Amino acid sequence: MKLTEDIYRNSEEKLPTHAIFIDLSIAFDLVSHNLLLQKLNLRIEKAAFRWFDSYLTNRGVQVKLTNAISKQYQLEGSVPQGSIRGPILVNLCLLNISKCLKKCKILLYADVIVI
Repeated sequence: MKLTEDIYRNSEEKLPTHAIFIDLSIAFDLVSHNLLLQKLNLRIEKAAFRWFDSYLTNRGVQVKLTNAISKQYQLEGSVPQGSIRGPILVNLCLLNISKCLKKCKILLYADVIVI
């Protein structure tokens, strides 16, 4: 919605609009739990922080194929995909990108960045 509004406003004012779309297809898998928890610790109350810490810490993954099940591997990073919180947590990790591109408007949604 925001992008559409910006394009429409620029069109009304006869201003050019250029956009770069970046799809970070593995963004959910690249989130560092430590980095994310550090950022959350600065922004939310302690009780909420403890909940997120519990939500992210000691997560494991294993694969089942027919009747064979792999051993469980601990995840050092990643945010659960398909969850309501996932896109918000990924965006929290990407917020600092706007400091690098001060003269650009940055729009974030889950694993998509529009500059």
